[in-house]
Amino acid sequence: MNLKIEEGKIFGLLGSNGSGKTTLLRLILGRLKPHSGHVSIFGEKPGTKYSDVPGPGVGYMPQEVALYYEFTIAETLTYYGLLSHMSVDAINNRINVLTDLLSIPDRTRVLSKLSGGQQRLVSMAVTMIHNPRLLILDEPTVGVDSLIRQRIWAYLENISKNDGVTIIVTTHYIEEAKSSSFVGFVSNGYLLAQSSPQQLMDQHRVKTLEETPFPSDVTQPIAVQRGEGSPQQLMDQYRVKTLEEVYYKLAIIRRRSRRMSLNPLLFNEERDAQEVETENKKFNKSVANDRFLSLDRMSALLWRNYLKLTRSPLMFICFYILTALIITLMSLVFNQNFNDLPIAIYNGEQPPELTDLFMQHIDKHIIDVKLYNSSQEAMESVISGNSIMSLEFSTNFSLGVDERFQSPQDVSEQAILDSQVKLVVDMSRPITTGVANLALLKTLNSFIKNYSLALDYNPMAYTLPFDFNAIYYSFDPSFKDFIAPGMLLAIQYGLNMVLTGFIFIYEQKGGCLERCFVTGVKPIEIILVQVLWFTAVLVVQAVLSLVLSFYVFNFTITGSLWDVLLMLILQGIHGMIFGMITSLTVHNDYNVMMVMVLTTLPLWMISGLIWPLESLSDLAQSLCRFLPLTIPTESMRAMMFRGLSSIYAKMIHLSINEPHVSVAPYVLNHSVLKFTIKYESTMLNQLPDPGHGIAYYFTPHRFIL
Repeated sequence: MNLKIEEGKIFGLLGSNGSGKTTLLRLILGRLKPHSGHVSIFGEKPGTKYSDVPGPGVGYMPQEVALYYEFTIAETLTYYGLLSHMSVDAINNRINVLTDLLSIPDRTRVLSKLSGGQQRLVSMAVTMIHNPRLLILDEPTVGVDSLIRQRIWAYLENISKNDGVTIIVTTHYIEEAKSSSFVGFVSNGYLLAQSSPQQLMDQHRVKTLEETPFPSDVTQPIAVQRGEGSPQQLMDQYRVKTLEEVYYKLAIIRRRSRRMSLNPLLFNEERDAQEVETENKKFNKSVANDRFLSLDRMSALLWRNYLKLTRSPLMFICFYILTALIITLMSLVFNQNFNDLPIAIYNGEQPPELTDLFMQHIDKHIIDVKLYNSSQEAMESVISGNSIMSLEFSTNFSLGVDERFQSPQDVSEQAILDSQVKLVVDMSRPITTGVANLALLKTLNSFIKNYSLALDYNPMAYTLPFDFNAIYYSFDPSFKDFIAPGMLLAIQYGLNMVLTGFIFIYEQKGGCLERCFVTGVKPIEIILVQVLWFTAVLVVQAVLSLVLSFYVFNFTITGSLWDVLLMLILQGIHGMIFGMITSLTVHNDYNVMMVMVLTTLPLWMISGLIWPLESLSDLAQSLCRFLPLTIPTESMRAMMFRGLSSIYAKMIHLSINEPHVSVAPYVLNHSVLKFTIKYESTMLNQLPDPGHGIAYYFTPHRFIL
């Protein structure tokens, strides 16, 4: 494909759906890279140092509306004007001109309240807001009434003739392309003909462009492909009266020849390297300076995020409500230790003596004692699930205990049997059974102490020979305190991952991200603005989590709240980065949700949030150390229960020995986003699963140093 378009002319690109028109436009815009050949715009390759395409030198109107529907007309035009470095006064002047030209309604109206045709008019106004020297309009008049269509074409002809603006228009309304200086027919990746409309119709003796036949050998250069002329000359060339007849004849011959080829694509004159280099030196240096970070664009992006927050606050409100709801439910569900565990007891001793003393020492807050008249009834209550265990005291329980205490050297076998308490345990509930066993052991220990005092014995002689001292925490552990550190981190990680991922997916699906890139926004600017914006969002979330956890629900903490806050913020940033990477590599909201669910739920199971890692094998424990929640959870527990700071030894060791991981997630995220600018979205599906990507395994505590 060899294509030449003169500066200051209107070029109409005609073809059916799927013929390659949009792909050709994306090549010209620098959004796609040709496998061979090159593209030259005003003597420069798109995206290079001295090219303003993509950037302020081009205005692009895609097929879809690609605008933020929650914005007003004025806000939309102002936003894209700021991205192009325009002053507010200049933007207002252009808004007045364009709203009058395109008959756009009240500028204070929200886009979502406009009709489809009015939204496309606003999209066209966005394209022309900054007076670019190149306009690329992809089917701009679809859904627009005939009167507005005539005004649009009159305006395009005026700026092309008087201002030297180069315009490329794709359209299904072939006859309206007669207003173009040149037209080109594209089919299945071929540029079939390029000339003036009238010349093509005259050549093929047809009345419309649609009837124009293609040459029989499409592999040979078309005689008129680089010809000069007007639409009238094209119709004269094919001897027809309308451009539709020209296209019709070309399409018939094209269908007869199915040979396909793609030669280098050129835009503007072919020139040698010396000529291009000479013009580069003369080019405006402001374009080169624009290749770096732009505070104007970043300010516009931040303003856009602020408008989206104020116009659509429901998502962020739900974000904070969900955070508060999870913490509240966690506190209510795990607020206390196990209470009222049902235990069946059959006391066969009559009259009861030491059995009453034993039952008096049972902790009634933990154990709910249920007395039965026989051992069979007590055991059946366990079998039926009404009790977790049953205790049976023998008829001579007190006599057996007395003999064991007073004559330990001569105790009989019968006394040993009589002093035993028979337990029948339901082991299908190991956690509750374990708690009940611990409570009974404490009961037994207290019973023996009191009974030894009654016999004038030293009670310490009948206790376990261990002196327990709790350095950290206490001897009354709480399951709520065990899961709280990991759950707080998981909330920060998971919710920020979901929020960021779906906002990015929304921008991509609507075409807004593509439009930003065409205006010259850099990937690093997108990353920095989003990180800055969502960091502010997650800081508020982290503060909310701290207030609810430690001031409302009184979670245990012995360390510094500032250290805990820092850890929560870093974990939220990590989730945000992973959400960005996921949304950029998986271009479907359903698939994004599946990836997030399939990566988040296993993390909760194998990162030590709910169950200790010590239950895993040594190999599994080593692998789990690389997960993004494992070491942060251990660090958070150390801060909350051991009083250690955020620079505790494990963090220092990992940060010093692996300093490269401090920036790796951000570099990877920037690279993935930049990848979307260079290649077609379908190629992104070839990237590795983000669940196995490098950034996925980096834990936020390594960012500290």
